[in-house]
Amino acid sequence: MRYVSRFLLLVWASWWTLFILGLVVFQPYAAPPIPARTPEDLILLVILALIVLALWGSVAISWRWEGVGGIVLLVEGLVAFGTITVISAGDLVLIALGTLTIALPPVVAGFLLLASWEASTRSGPGQSSA
Repeated sequence: MRYVSRFLLLVWASWWTLFILGLVVFQPYAAPPIPARTPEDLILLVILALIVLALWGSVAISWRWEGVGGIVLLVEGLVAFGTITVISAGDLVLIALGTLTIALPPVVAGFLLLASWEASTRSGPGQSSA
């Protein structure tokens, strides 16, 4: 379970990092330009950078501390779901797509990490449940 959740996290964070990078670099009409020309552009670039840092920060926490990382990922997925629901303004297609691509992977990985952490604490010290 541990390795499946780690793989899922790496694929998820890598996908969104490359997506945001591609959005900023290759589609300047859809994202703020680099270098930022207005304060609004700078704010959007900072928000995108913080999103990428949050993704990789949750991966790093989950990699080091499974129990804490599982909880962080569950909270992250629930916050993402709430944000998607508010932003989509009731459009069920956007809610479904956003949930499947943004909110569901951290929730699944969080549950897997918590299950792996629980199994490793039950097996005793020095025994690992890979």
